[in-house]
Amino acid sequence: MTMKTIKMIFISIFVFNSIFIVAQSGTKKPINEKHPSLQYKTIECAELNDLIKKKTAPIIINCGNQANIRGAISIGELDQSGAWKQKLRTALRNKQLDKSFNKSVVVYCGCCSSDNCPNVGPVIKELIALGFKDVKGLYFFDGYGPEWKGKGYLEETKK
Repeated sequence: MTMKTIKMIFISIFVFNSIFIVAQSGTKKPINEKHPSLQYKTIECAELNDLIKKKTAPIIINCGNQANIRGAISIGELDQSGAWKQKLRTALRNKQLDKSFNKSVVVYCGCCSSDNCPNVGPVIKELIALGFKDVKGLYFFDGYGPEWKGKGYLEETKK
């Protein structure tokens, strides 16, 4: 083999590998196309509020310290010990929803923007591990106050 042939082989291998790597990197879609920084699907506040009004709301889990959205199940803030997982299971069981794997679930915290919230992602992962198939986070750009309460969306009424 001549040097020219060897050089052409190396160039061909390099070009092929470059094309292959670019092709692979372009095929992976983000989990959430609207909010690609999040590793879970989301629903917008207005959309969830409309579902609640139509009485077609999903199971709603509040994993923060904000007010309850109408119909939400509150498990409180997450703790380091992981006791929140048992609170979640107990809350679902108490509402007879612990086997409702085909129902949609929406999780929210509202302490801050969804991009910075440390609570929603772990709850979504736990719900998926329990067998729920359609689990989303409620998307907040600024948090619960301005985006839910501030817009007059439906909250639990005081009894």
